[in-house]
Amino acid sequence: MLKIAARLMVLFAFLVASCVTTSCNHAFWDGGPIGATALPRTSFVKIEKIIKLKVCSAEEPENCFTKTLVSSGSGFVVKNDEDGSFIFTAGHVCDDSDVIKRFKRPNVTVLKTQFVVIDISNKRNNAKTIVFTMCEDMLVAKAPGLHRPAAAISKLSPHPGAQVFNLAAPLGVFEKNMIPILHGHYSGRAYGGKALYTIPAIGGSSGSPVFNRRGEVVGMIHSVHYRFHHLAISPTHEEIQDYILKYANRKTLLENLVK
Repeated sequence: MLKIAARLMVLFAFLVASCVTTSCNHAFWDGGPIGATALPRTSFVKIEKIIKLKVCSAEEPENCFTKTLVSSGSGFVVKNDEDGSFIFTAGHVCDDSDVIKRFKRPNVTVLKTQFVVIDISNKRNNAKTIVFTMCEDMLVAKAPGLHRPAAAISKLSPHPGAQVFNLAAPLGVFEKNMIPILHGHYSGRAYGGKALYTIPAIGGSSGSPVFNRRGEVVGMIHSVHYRFHHLAISPTHEEIQDYILKYANRKTLLENLVK
């Protein structure tokens, strides 16, 4: 009986060691006890695009009034310096060209376009676009005066089936100390190689970060399937990683920030 017990103990020890050194270790880190509580909520920001227009009557040009339009998106801090925080978001959230194109009419004048970032404490800071690409729909902006912890970018890409979490302000829903937390799974690549996540998204979710279970960024929602809002589209993890390293850390960029 003692020999059998001893053999069972040796077998148990072998299995535990195998889990530590082989695939069991991977399973623990990907789907272990870490989860939504690890999300860096203080790195999240809501972004408002504020457009002030002067609208004049076509029949009576002297009869004018001002109108303010506000749209919102999401973003997150990826770097800080002594002046403020660098914000990463979707390119279309802070793109000025669509405003000029949309309101290019004889009786409409765009007086001002302003971008405001709002952190978890409801503090508001103006922001200015540094660089963006509409091809991958990614953008880096600078918010002077804002100093929030930067979200860590994962060194590893997610694999299909991995559980992920999303911090977003869908339809502008966002309050002091309250950020909607959504979740889903990474499903692979589609639509020309973009990353696909089963995360519900809608207007306001653009620019929102997607995290793995360790609270590290693996994606950023910029689009959603127009007929099924539970399929969110993101640049790939590699595209995000390369873009942030290229533009948020480049010395020449730091020398040309908002004055």
